[in-house]
This record gives sequence, structure tokens and C-alpha cells, in this order.
Amino acid sequence: MTCGILMTDKGIYMISYTIRQGRAEDAAALASVEAECFPAAEAATAEEIGERLSVYPTHFLLLYRDGKLAGFIDGMATDEKDLRDEMYEKASLHNEKGAWQMIFGLNTIPPFRREGCAGRLIEAFKKQAKEAGRVSSLPARTGWFITMPDLALKMKGFPPPPTAMWCGTRCGSLSESKALICYRIYL
Repeated sequence: MTCGILMTDKGIYMISYTIRQGRAEDAAALASVEAECFPAAEAATAEEIGERLSVYPTHFLLLYRDGKLAGFIDGMATDEKDLRDEMYEKASLHNEKGAWQMIFGLNTIPPFRREGCAGRLIEAFKKQAKEAGRVSSLPARTGWFITMPDLALKMKGFPPPPTAMWCGTRCGSLSESKALICYRIYL
């Protein structure tokens, strides 16, 4: 457990949070969080999340704030630098030794937004990727690929990843239901 300080317009509070890796039994809870964060057409189902968890559970990080699941981040590792629809659909495309860490979702349920949860998840995911050798000073080969719906970019308080360079591109190959703005973050 880690403690932190939360500053709001109503005061300063001490909070506790825990970040842990995913497990197969988390699928239903994660699908519930996903449903609170995305429109029904875009939210991953418990079955889809369960399939991903069965292949790459360590690429799911869950944040609990004061004992309640507040959000999670997930994605597969790959040697491909561009996100493809098939990556969402086929967990078997995960390559544990891949140079790129994809991020499929960064989800924080509404009561915990604007409290630093997303930033803490990004930092933990970034640390895990660095420890696995996925991030280096060779941006042409190694880096991060993060995607989020246009809606997420408009959310107030979405924390920019620290020490990152952002380069925006439009992903034309994604289906309309997953029309996303894509960013490469080189660390």
C-alpha cells in the first residue's frame, strides 16, 4: 500500500492506494469499470478481458484507492509499432519479448477522476515496461503506443505523462467504432 496526498477545493486529504497486476478472476470487475468509462459499443466485455488476462495478466495493472477498485490500465506487448484492430480481438498476438507496449485502455471510474489515479497507473506501467526493457533511447525501434477515444482527450484533468514527448497521428486503419487518436510517447 502507498499513501498519497489528495488536494481538492474542499481540502487536503491523505489517501491510500495499491497497484497490483491482473488475475483471471478480475475479468468481471474490470468489465464493470470498462462499462463505466466507455460507451457500450467500445467497452470490452468480461469475456474479452478474460481472454486477455489468460494470455498477459501482468500487462493489466489495477489501482485500488482506499480498498476500492478505482481504475486499471492494460495492453499487450508486441514488436509491431502500430496498433491494429486484431490486437484487441486476438490476445494471442501478444509477444512477451516485444519492444512496444501497447495501451488498450486507461480507465478510471468517475468518482475517482481528477485524483491522480490515471497518472499513477501510467507511471507504474511505464516503470514495468522499462524494467522489461521495452523503453529505450531508440524511438524508431522502441517506445510506447497509447490510444484513447477522442472523449478521453477532452476530459478535464487528464494528466499528461511526465517526461514524455507527444506526437499525434490519426489512425485511419481502425474501424469506425474504434476511431481513436493515437499518440506515441517516447521516454
